[in-house]
Amino acid sequence: MNSGFPPHGNATSAHSAADTTPEGKATAEYAANLREALAEANSTIQLLQQALVPDKQAEEDDPPPYEAFFRACQNGDVTVLTDLPASVDLNHRASPGVTGLHIAASKGHLEVVRHLLDNGAELDPRLGLLNCSYGYQLAGATPLILAEANRRTEVVQILLARGADRTATTDRGLTGQGIIQLLQRLGQGTINLHIT
Repeated sequence: MNSGFPPHGNATSAHSAADTTPEGKATAEYAANLREALAEANSTIQLLQQALVPDKQAEEDDPPPYEAFFRACQNGDVTVLTDLPASVDLNHRASPGVTGLHIAASKGHLEVVRHLLDNGAELDPRLGLLNCSYGYQLAGATPLILAEANRRTEVVQILLARGADRTATTDRGLTGQGIIQLLQRLGQGTINLHIT
């Protein structure tokens, strides 16, 4: 009975390259077919890996949309914001509840604030609990509170003109002025929100 596998028995004659017996020829043919099949399988695996593994350079050149969004809000780059896909939610919250408007308002990026508001960003989103020594004091802060705390006068004016809640406070009852006093007691200059 020929199973297509090399015959059992004397391993030397089964693997000898000079073996001209029918079993030897079958073994050599089987080995050649196996090598060809393995080479084809390896080639297919390499193609699949290339298709499934993203190009590192492409990732560096084109960060994920929300990473680019938050970076643009932090750096004041309206051009990047206008080039983002329409599917990017301008109210997207990074942990802990930080929005692009929180970042732009706290940094004083007036054009970014305008762009976000003109394109549907929520006016009074509230922060979550920040991971810093005074983070619990800032929980619930709105972009207006952060702009006031960082003395971003033009941003404060725009937010108020657009209808921001002038009476909003943090969860601990602090206004922008209250946060300024807190920062002075702590020896801090401003609130520096950023997404890492």
